[in-house]
Amino acid sequence: MALARLNYKKENYGEAERYLQKVVDTYKADLSSEELINLYMQLGESALKLGHIEQAQKHLKNVVEQEPHNANALAQIVQVLQAHGDWKGAIGYMEQLLLLKADDLERYQLQLAIGEIYDQRLKDRASAAVAYRAALDLGVFPKEPALKLVELAVAEQDYVEAIRHLNRLITIEEEPKRRAQFAFTAAVLYR
Repeated sequence: MALARLNYKKENYGEAERYLQKVVDTYKADLSSEELINLYMQLGESALKLGHIEQAQKHLKNVVEQEPHNANALAQIVQVLQAHGDWKGAIGYMEQLLLLKADDLERYQLQLAIGEIYDQRLKDRASAAVAYRAALDLGVFPKEPALKLVELAVAEQDYVEAIRHLNRLITIEEEPKRRAQFAFTAAVLYR
């Protein structure tokens, strides 16, 4: 195990992966849960650094099976799934991650990312709107999700919803010029 950790620390991920896998294969039954989780985590990180996406996903899922509340493993699985183009899988793990986050700023960023995936990758505007509304409800930075909701509403030709969010933007915008732009856009949509 020492050779594995040494190679990992020296960023020699190929050798580290080989030694780590040998340790897991040989001593899995004798390892504590914490040791096994650490080994799978290092295996996943090594595989990720080497570009072995499927291996990284397998190892990181082992971590989550052993410890479902491991935010670091969940975040890395999301990264792996996004690199692999598995957008629905990534959203599933992001939603699990949301449950673990207590900080509104972190929850806000995750909600925006989920909305972006639904909108840009899956072309599911309804689900994107739900995610953006959840980000908006957190009240951290209300402008960005409100703008995204305006865009989605206009794309769906739901002008009443677009105007509702524009009115919110008019209320919270401090800069007079931008407030006027939002008001003008709302007036155009009213026609």
